[in-house]
Amino acid sequence: MKAFYTVKELADASGFSAGTIQNRIRDGEIFAVQSVRRGAFRIPASAYLSYLAKIGKGPRPTTAFLPDREFTETGPRELYDREIAPVLRAGGFRDMPALLRAVEAEPDLFDRYRDAIHVYTAYLERSALAV
Repeated sequence: MKAFYTVKELADASGFSAGTIQNRIRDGEIFAVQSVRRGAFRIPASAYLSYLAKIGKGPRPTTAFLPDREFTETGPRELYDREIAPVLRAGGFRDMPALLRAVEAEPDLFDRYRDAIHVYTAYLERSALAV
C-alpha cells in the first residue's frame, strides 16, 4: 500500500472523474494535502480507503492506520507542538510539507514517519473545524 494517492488514482478506483474528486476534496468530503500552495493534491492512504469504503468500493475502515498510542489535546496547535514538531526537528525537516515531499520522493520513509503523518492529518482536520 502506498502512503499517498493521487486524484487520478482515486478517480480510477471510485469511477468518478478527477474533477469530481477535486471538487469533493475542496468541499471537505475527501481529505487531502498539498505540499505546496496550488500544488497537486495528495490523498493519504487512510482517506483513500475511507472514501472508497464510504461509496461501497473498498474495504471497511480499519484502525490499522491510527497511531499506536492515544493522544489528547486542547487544540490543534497543542497537538502540532507536542506530536509533530519534535518529529520534524529530529528528522531535520523545516515543516510538514517538507516531510511530505520527502516521503513522496522516497516512499520507504513512510514507515518511519507514519505516526507523524497520521497525527498531521488529524491536526489539519481539527484546524479546519476550528475555523
